[in-house]
Amino acid sequence: MLYELPEFEYFEPSTLKEALEILGRYEGRAKILGGGTDLLGLMKDRVSGREMPIPSALVNIKKIEELKRVSHGESETVVGSAVTLSEIASDPVINERYAAFAQAAGSVATYQIRNMGTLGGNLCQRPWCWYFRHPAFDCFKKGGKQCYAITGDNSTYFSVYNLGTCVMSHPSDTAPALISLGAKVKIASPRESSRSKEIDLEDFFLGPKNVQDNILKPDEIVVSVRIPRGEVNSVYIKHRVRNNWDFALASVAASGSLDPQDGTIRSLRLVLGGVAPLPILLKQATELGIGRKNDAKLKQEIQTLLTKQAKPLRMNRYKVRVIRALAVRALDSIFAQTNNSLS
Repeated sequence: MLYELPEFEYFEPSTLKEALEILGRYEGRAKILGGGTDLLGLMKDRVSGREMPIPSALVNIKKIEELKRVSHGESETVVGSAVTLSEIASDPVINERYAAFAQAAGSVATYQIRNMGTLGGNLCQRPWCWYFRHPAFDCFKKGGKQCYAITGDNSTYFSVYNLGTCVMSHPSDTAPALISLGAKVKIASPRESSRSKEIDLEDFFLGPKNVQDNILKPDEIVVSVRIPRGEVNSVYIKHRVRNNWDFALASVAASGSLDPQDGTIRSLRLVLGGVAPLPILLKQATELGIGRKNDAKLKQEIQTLLTKQAKPLRMNRYKVRVIRALAVRALDSIFAQTNNSLS
């Protein structure tokens, strides 16, 4: 591995329009620089391929005020893409309204990295599969013809759900939490036909048959994430080898509420992380849960669903047991919170 950055041009735009113009000018060879905790490592190690050229220009977005704001309203919160993970984890309103989001941001890597890493970077970071990260392997995610991990001879950062051409597991912690909360992502584009668009965050990520991890085009920028304020409790639970630094072997984010009259489930969103090439909103869990009690029978049905849908690789079958356990813990956590608030 190499440890010196290659030569590149450097820009510090003060407006979103200026940043978009620079990205458009370089036609895919310019990259957005937020915290740089992922991008700079890739550049130092010369990780590249046909669909992943080494950037010849970096566009630092941290002087664009619009991207650095956190705005709390009565019905929603909007978080800019350049807001750091530490700022998110320590924000008292986010902790009160969106516990899962604060917990996810606070679980990323180390304190030092959270001080630099941004929301946009965490959502858009590239795979942590070692074949992808090693310059000697021309893997599918770089534009190569094959996935070197498909044989299943690895036990950690790989999938047990939604397998396809690529079997890496998506590394973002904040994505499952935000999807569980019904968040939308705003994207800015230089093209007249789509200057700005907002989509459900769950639709932002692409599946295992795509080289790119999300729908973002080379000349587009994630501007912000908007989270609706609902009467729900939420939680993010992450299982990893070490309690610091490591990416999730498996994670679950959940949000939900109970009917105050009879204690049945009024809303439920269960999202899986660390076990598929993209965060998975388990819509079947919502269908199973609405109108029912959070009892042993429901939890067993959800665990059975998780087992039936799993297609583990040769060495990561254990992840199915882990995700089953995390799902039950998440359900008990959010609905215990609701019960406590009603008592």
